[in-house]
Amino acid sequence: MTLVIQLHASQPPDWWRLENDAVADRGTACWPVRRPGEAALAAAPATCVTLHRVMLASHSMAQARAAANMLAIPLVADPADIHVAIGVAETAAGARWLAIADAGAMAHWIAALGENGFDDSPLLPAPMLLGASATVRCWQHHGTIVVRGPAMAFAAELDLAARLAPDAEQLDTPTFEAGLALAIGQTHALDLRQGIFARARPGTTIAWRRCGWLAAAIIGLVVAGNAAQIWRISLAVTSINAQAQALARAATGPGNRDLDPIAALATRARQAADPEHGAAAAMEAVAEVLRLVPGVVLVAVDRDLAGHMRVLVSADRVMALDLLEPLLARQGYTASSLPSVDAHPLRLFRR
Repeated sequence: MTLVIQLHASQPPDWWRLENDAVADRGTACWPVRRPGEAALAAAPATCVTLHRVMLASHSMAQARAAANMLAIPLVADPADIHVAIGVAETAAGARWLAIADAGAMAHWIAALGENGFDDSPLLPAPMLLGASATVRCWQHHGTIVVRGPAMAFAAELDLAARLAPDAEQLDTPTFEAGLALAIGQTHALDLRQGIFARARPGTTIAWRRCGWLAAAIIGLVVAGNAAQIWRISLAVTSINAQAQALARAATGPGNRDLDPIAALATRARQAADPEHGAAAAMEAVAEVLRLVPGVVLVAVDRDLAGHMRVLVSADRVMALDLLEPLLARQGYTASSLPSVDAHPLRLFRR
């Protein structure tokens, strides 16, 4: 058995219960009661997600997500608060779906699903419920036309949909419901729960604001990133040169007289990650952003006496730091480029 839940922007959802590849039960403007062991998936409100067909032939999903974030910027009026998700590559050339939604709306949908017992449910754009087809098809639901074809997928009012897809095949509700079982077998190729909205792995409980062990995990991330960076530098040079000493001394603030400023930087990073210093929440947010950008290494985190956070980040390429910069800017960080160490660019973020 599988529950398919269609969320709406301003009212309770509609839903269908599938048994033996057919709709056995349905509901309108209400939350279903989930049966033990029953699978479920949800669809975002039809008009609240925009879909684009793109070519991203990246070697990994992490690389494709980073590229998708860059592609999405010119597609929206205000890229500051968007959430970007991508599907798996469907061709050798990397043809796939790119979805853009408001980040605040995503948080609201996921919270609503969790409150009603569907925290583990995939969340997909509504046009994906029509399933893949060689032709353009559409279905009318609550006055909105949901359209999907090989290279287009959207939801719009009747007049606009007719202009954008004049040759679309109209599906009635019985035909739509008959194809649901086949469609949901294809929908996991584009799950909106990516990045900071990714689902927890089975058996893992995540409560970001209350888990006491989160600070320890952040400390481990800081120490591991710092150790990795020092190890890479030590392979290229026999000792830390004067340039690295100057960078570390600058990062620890004026007036530092430590004989080993690199060690002092690591010590301050561990202190800043201590919840007693009030930095755990800020570091949690930084760590979530760093996971979105492949190829970056967190070298150190510091909190000065005035309470300002400083984050020192390294990367293999300047492009990765350029991608990271607007993401941290949303959290109030300003960036300063520093001289490269061992051909690896550095950037210091302050807040």
